[in-house]
Amino acid sequence: MFTNNNGRITNDAGLVAMKFPQPIVTQVQVPGGSYTFYPQRNVSMTWVQPQHVDHILNVKHSCCGGTRHQTFRLATQSDVNIWEGISER
Repeated sequence: MFTNNNGRITNDAGLVAMKFPQPIVTQVQVPGGSYTFYPQRNVSMTWVQPQHVDHILNVKHSCCGGTRHQTFRLATQSDVNIWEGISER
């Protein structure tokens, strides 16, 4: 079961769903550890501890010297459903 807490989709364990916008495996470092985002059904996502959400949302990335953009995002209910295999795209 998933709950929407102010735009943050959480699971029964209280973890928050976060998404990487490209369907590839990628890793992000947080204080005291790291998270790996795995693609499933074209959505690259993972569940993170609530205290790490703001840190991950503040990760920025740029390409070819361009403007730095937010790299990771909060996953939507639709993202979670697709990633978990509850619904199809």
